Amino acid sequence: MDNGSVKGSKHYRLSTLSILIYTCIVLVSVLLVIHPVSISGIVLAQTQPVVSKAKKKAEEFAGQRKKASPGQWLLYGGNPVLVRGKQGSWDDFKVGSPVVLEEGGRLRMWYRGCHFIGEEYTCGIGHAVSPDGVIWKKSPDPVLVIGDAARSGLLDTIALLHVGDEGYMMWYSLSSDWFAGRMYATIYLATSKDGLNWRQEGAVLRALRKGTTIAPTAFYDGETFHLWYVDSTSADKPKALMHVTSSDGRKWQVAGWTFLNTLGVNPGRLWVLSDRGGGYRGLFAYPSGEQGEKGFLGTLVSADGNTWEKSEGMNAVAGSLEKGVIADAPAALPLPEGLWLWFVLRPGDGAETINAAYRKGELP
Repeated sequence: MDNGSVKGSKHYRLSTLSILIYTCIVLVSVLLVIHPVSISGIVLAQTQPVVSKAKKKAEEFAGQRKKASPGQWLLYGGNPVLVRGKQGSWDDFKVGSPVVLEEGGRLRMWYRGCHFIGEEYTCGIGHAVSPDGVIWKKSPDPVLVIGDAARSGLLDTIALLHVGDEGYMMWYSLSSDWFAGRMYATIYLATSKDGLNWRQEGAVLRALRKGTTIAPTAFYDGETFHLWYVDSTSADKPKALMHVTSSDGRKWQVAGWTFLNTLGVNPGRLWVLSDRGGGYRGLFAYPSGEQGEKGFLGTLVSADGNTWEKSEGMNAVAGSLEKGVIADAPAALPLPEGLWLWFVLRPGDGAETINAAYRKGELP
């Protein structure tokens, strides 16, 4: 047999083999489409779309909300709803201090995120969106970064409002820093037209007590801006729940206060809602030592925003928390069907997550 015949024979055999392999691939593909095959539990093909675990949990929670009785609290079974980022990302240590608004058929959350590795500790303010309150998609980068990286680690709490022509107004607090000679916690203002691009306007308030943190919450009644936070009325006075007001969100005056020893609790970051009667309702997380006994959510009420007292009008969320885990910083959003609540859970290592709960029906 000459060389040409040998080459032709080999070419023929290769072509035949290629056709056979291609035919087998096509047949296997067709069979897999018709009948999913698994090897060691791994599905090779599936005609029906795979429902993610998170989406399934969200659907279950939607069903639970429909069936719940008025006044009933539900903890989301898929908690946490917002977690820290991957190692090396800007929020890889913790996420907390949530604020949630409803806009255009979706929910928007702003939160404090922190990065921690070695001696490097920095924080910024992040943004996430959700169609249902439990499945959130984070923006990849912070929407507000404190210019001085060293000072960014002092970022404590954010409060945010969307106010007509003013757009978005955010008040964020930086804790005191004795080593840098900054003895007083301070509240700063930033403004934005879209909630994503922020202009930092500088300090607007300073604590009266040295060496403290400030955890503000904000409320706008259509004419006046309100902030509440725990501080002192003067350097030599005990701590109080302070109430300050402003016509523009920039220049503030003290309106009143309630001493904590009269109130009987330190509410930390309070979340204030209208009681629909000219007064206010404040939601707070009990101090860590009281959460096992009382659940973790408490309620304050006030007729004027100045004088507050505890109320049992709303049952506390008494869900079981893991030992050593502390609930903190609630953020509430009343909707026609009920009240959404997002809150921080902080384990012993400080790696905070954001979690969700829901209360069916109108508030009392």
